[in-house]
Amino acid sequence: MSLVVLPPIPRNSAITELRAPHYIRRLQRFFGREELARVQQKFDRDLLHHGRMYRSWRNDRQPWLFSFRRAEQWRRDNYNSPCPLAIQKLVGDAQKIVELKSSMTESVQQKYKKDLFLENHLDCMLEIETAWHYYVQGFNIAWYEPGQKTIPEFRVQGGGPDFDVECRRFKGDIADDIKFPLFGEICDVLFEAIAESRKWGYVNVEVSAEFVFSPAEVTIWKCVFGAAVLQEKRSVNLANGLTASMDFESAASPIYSAEQLPDLATKLGDATGYFIFRRQGEKFVEPIGFRCLGPRKTPEELTKRIYNELKRKVDRQLSPERAGVLVARFEGVYDPNVFNSEGMKDVVRSLFKRTHLAACVLQATDSIQDDEISMLHTIPSVLYINSDSPFGDVGNAAHLVR
Repeated sequence: MSLVVLPPIPRNSAITELRAPHYIRRLQRFFGREELARVQQKFDRDLLHHGRMYRSWRNDRQPWLFSFRRAEQWRRDNYNSPCPLAIQKLVGDAQKIVELKSSMTESVQQKYKKDLFLENHLDCMLEIETAWHYYVQGFNIAWYEPGQKTIPEFRVQGGGPDFDVECRRFKGDIADDIKFPLFGEICDVLFEAIAESRKWGYVNVEVSAEFVFSPAEVTIWKCVFGAAVLQEKRSVNLANGLTASMDFESAASPIYSAEQLPDLATKLGDATGYFIFRRQGEKFVEPIGFRCLGPRKTPEELTKRIYNELKRKVDRQLSPERAGVLVARFEGVYDPNVFNSEGMKDVVRSLFKRTHLAACVLQATDSIQDDEISMLHTIPSVLYINSDSPFGDVGNAAHLVR
């Protein structure tokens, strides 16, 4: 008699709006209402000392801090209003954690209870979303105990050979030592200097490797930048390694609807940044776009950095005794065709010299589309399979949604 390995049976992951409050309550119980209240109070105190662009940064990278509050307002409305997009995303995250919780040990649960409210929220969600992907395909998830430096996130079991999965998220920080919160702080200070000027257009904030942040200089920046705007200068040096250049329009600002605002964000180009608008009733005018620019890396430097980081992950986290899969997500990359470049192919080819690495999944930034009745959450990805790996069955597993 031969052993027949049956394929995993997919699980149903659909959520109706009637089930949305259920998952929110389950997620609240997972963290504990007292702990949620404590985190929220700390968050509110932090926002008192910062401006709108710092707030925007927190919303992008720690969205639950905002979404839980919106969910509470939705509950107070007796769920009569349509479920907002932010709450739909929270419900989807809640479902993943609630359903995966039974496969987590107490120490793994405690890790996520803590880390999901820290700056590495998106790193944790990459791990959970990746585990969820395999879970809904019908696989089982076995989490490794946290606190060990040489283990992957989890093991996937069922439907063939087990395999380990290691995740790595590449953040969109402008430079290694210059993080998004700092750019938010800088842009908020500059905006304060011109908030009453009725100027609109773009401000390019550029730093070099010599820049060192000093809180004592913040007031000086504001005064110097405000004076430069009044004198209609095109650029000004605010500190060693910190320059602001202005590209303001002389004509009156167009009037924008809320539906037009997302299209404006594309005009920031390749730069990372923020838009601030002045509100007129239900319309918006006088947009100011802050482009944040840092030390440029050559394509060769970027691919070398990516390879070194992924190589370190594979060598340290994935045992050569078992098949491994590497999942890497790149914040700020929206076109997955980037992963088909020769530079990225060279990275993957070099990684695949480690034959226990059966597959590598490269993910672009996720996107969300919604209408009145549904939300579509997609993660554009490219899958590479190691043809030299002895774990061929693992390489051919359902690593992507087809």
